[in-house]
Amino acid sequence: MRNIINKFKEAMQRQEMTRADLAEKTNLSIDIVSNILYGKSKKYDHICKIAEILNIDLHKDVLLCYESLAQKPPFDIAINSRAITQLNKSLIKQGMQISKPIFDIMSEVTYDFIVSNEDLSDQAIEIFILGMINLILALQSQVDLA
Repeated sequence: MRNIINKFKEAMQRQEMTRADLAEKTNLSIDIVSNILYGKSKKYDHICKIAEILNIDLHKDVLLCYESLAQKPPFDIAINSRAITQLNKSLIKQGMQISKPIFDIMSEVTYDFIVSNEDLSDQAIEIFILGMINLILALQSQVDLA
């Protein structure tokens, strides 16, 4: 998506087109155009309208997105369960409580770590998680000092 947004911005500069101009030509609101240019909206029909007005062919970029998605291995519930279990054990062992959004991020990172490293022991996963916990604590102390 970032590649498509960059193409939009470059084309707008080349054509000396403002967001307001683009909004008018696409019959979209300035807010919608801005949200797409900031990556906050990915609504396909809006992206296609903008690409059409800016004379950009999206077929290659869309195919690249699908190729990258196709290369990602399918979600494995057993690995996810292992990641969450290990994360919970490590947090309890450290006596830490974290917010749900931070937990979700840490479990996703742990999942990706397990997927990208075959035959990991529980101890290796725990060491990885302890590294994330130490990073969070270090960042928290910097925020507390500020």
